[in-house]
Amino acid sequence: MYCLYWKTYLDKLVAALLIIALLPMFALVFLVLYISEGRPVLFSQMRSGQGMVPFKMYKFRSLPVGNEGGLDMADRQPNAVGRAIRALGIDELPQLVHIITGHMSFVGPRPLPVAYAPLYGAPHLARFAVKPGITGWAQVNGRNNMSWGKRFELDSWYVDHISVLLDLKILVMTIRLLVANVFEHKPAQDMRVFDGFNLD
Repeated sequence: MYCLYWKTYLDKLVAALLIIALLPMFALVFLVLYISEGRPVLFSQMRSGQGMVPFKMYKFRSLPVGNEGGLDMADRQPNAVGRAIRALGIDELPQLVHIITGHMSFVGPRPLPVAYAPLYGAPHLARFAVKPGITGWAQVNGRNNMSWGKRFELDSWYVDHISVLLDLKILVMTIRLLVANVFEHKPAQDMRVFDGFNLD
């Protein structure tokens, strides 16, 4: 019942309240990025949503223009302002709009680029049974420190065990990770989509 009904309505209600409350922050980040990095302020990329239906995902741009779309992590170095907003998870805030439109949830498997779609096998499709999330079970369990196979395993486990208590646990763990990233002065690597897709 939670997954099919209440999760969506709770997501949209909280997302709407956060957008209203955070409007000054949105404006400030937009202005700082525009002055320091120029246009475009937002990065967009086609991602696979629930049922592998593609949608255009937005986030505040944290990488130099022309560097965001590459699949090589070595080419993806955040600019100075980008490092700050990534460490705080601020670059993900535009995805609150995707929650309102029904393309995303607060918690779920991270949406992957549509370019990866031909690489999925049958065991990987379970993660697409639910809406992708701003954060997820794989992200709070050290996603960048494990294989792609393990990440898909964690995504599938989340789909099989989804509940309000699990979502609350993941949100609390996400906040703890962000706080730790700030105090340790490092980018929020666990919150990123890891490029260089390899299931081996």
